[in-house]
Amino acid sequence: MEKLQQLLHDLSNQVTELQSQMAFQEHTIATLNDEVALLQREVEALNLRWKDTREQIAGLQTDSDSPLSEQPPPHY
Repeated sequence: MEKLQQLLHDLSNQVTELQSQMAFQEHTIATLNDEVALLQREVEALNLRWKDTREQIAGLQTDSDSPLSEQPPPHY
């Protein structure tokens, strides 16, 4: 009978330990999920800035192709 009680005690301890580990993992997953969501928002914002910058550069290149840009400066 004492072996049975010891076995039940050991099993109870193992269950408690597993529950503790699971709680830690759930917390870790939630924290990582928050970080991934934040990083995703930052990536999206950077992509928009990159797109705007490319459009600005394309606009500058188009402006530099105009005949006005080929004229010498006024001091010549």
